[in-house]
Amino acid sequence: MSADDIFYWSNWVLVFALVLGLLATYAIVVSGISRDKALKRELAEQKTRTAEAELALAKLKAPRLLNEKQMQTLVSRMKEFAGQNIAVGAIPFTYEAASLADQIVRALKAAGVNAEFNQGAAGVQVGAVNGIVARATTGNEKGAKFATSFAQAMNDAGIKATAREGLLESIMGKLIEQGRHRNDPANQWVVIVVGDKI
Repeated sequence: MSADDIFYWSNWVLVFALVLGLLATYAIVVSGISRDKALKRELAEQKTRTAEAELALAKLKAPRLLNEKQMQTLVSRMKEFAGQNIAVGAIPFTYEAASLADQIVRALKAAGVNAEFNQGAAGVQVGAVNGIVARATTGNEKGAKFATSFAQAMNDAGIKATAREGLLESIMGKLIEQGRHRNDPANQWVVIVVGDKI
């Protein structure tokens, strides 16, 4: 092999190496751009998840309170129960729960309901709850209707509430034996408890 042949082949090897180097550089640039796009997309998704988590945390920390429109809606929806006796309490008694319980009492009174803030009834008849519970006497149609309507109105306002029966069950059997039926107006009493926020 002559010096010209070696020079000829070494030039081709050099050209091949340059082309290979260019291809490798191109591949590195393309993969870097692709990786950069993936990282930016992942960062944007993480920012979205963070914003959603911060919003959820803010909602969790925010006190449950009814705004003026929600108060008026509750008043209008509960007017059909004017004259009915309702006890409202907050268990546990925190500023947030008591403030909402006070709003509920004011709205019910504005609807003509005989509502009173009664911690004793709330503690004895219902006890500690999560969310809001409206408890009526089992089988009392008017009490159950009030509890259901109230819970639905609160849920529509974005505040978790449930209706339950079982109020006064410990003495209901004796009252029935004495001739008082479950739908007796004296059994229409409902106890509402505002508990921990869920």
